[in-house]
Amino acid sequence: MTPEPDDYVIERVREALAHDPVLAELDVTVSIRAGKVFLSGTVATAERHVRIGQIAEQASGGMPVCNETKVSTLEENPEPERLT
Repeated sequence: MTPEPDDYVIERVREALAHDPVLAELDVTVSIRAGKVFLSGTVATAERHVRIGQIAEQASGGMPVCNETKVSTLEENPEPERLT
């Protein structure tokens, strides 16, 4: 059996992330290097980070997935915005 082209795997993972009813995640970059699917970008919560990895694993067609997405952090004491 001929291996599937990387572009097909990338698009399938992107589609799965975009169409997940909970995530609808469009801001994750999907790439393939050395036979592995890599996910990168910033997500809002740790739960989203985990879910993105799970969806990518299901959609990757058996390729290993490296979830390198980062969870955004908020400053503890951000400067209040001044409206003038």
